Amino acid sequence: MRHHGPDDTVVSAQIRRSLTTGAIAFVLLLVLVVLMLFTPLFAGTVGGIGIGYLIGFLDFVLVVAAAGLYVRAQNRAETDGETTP
Repeated sequence: MRHHGPDDTVVSAQIRRSLTTGAIAFVLLLVLVVLMLFTPLFAGTVGGIGIGYLIGFLDFVLVVAAAGLYVRAQNRAETDGETTP
């Protein structure tokens, strides 16, 4: 029989938070793709550049920024002793 300690609770919460955040990001990406494919919502241009391209680039930048924030938070949690190897 396995006993769950406080470390297991912290790790479980981190896994749940990571999976939830990843699922939300994936759903938002799919919504963006569906909107771009099946609606004329992003059909215009701004300064000769398509709005769809601008939104796609912004999506890429936001994903990189979110990954950076996640790594920073995890590094801080490890440094503060919230998780153990």
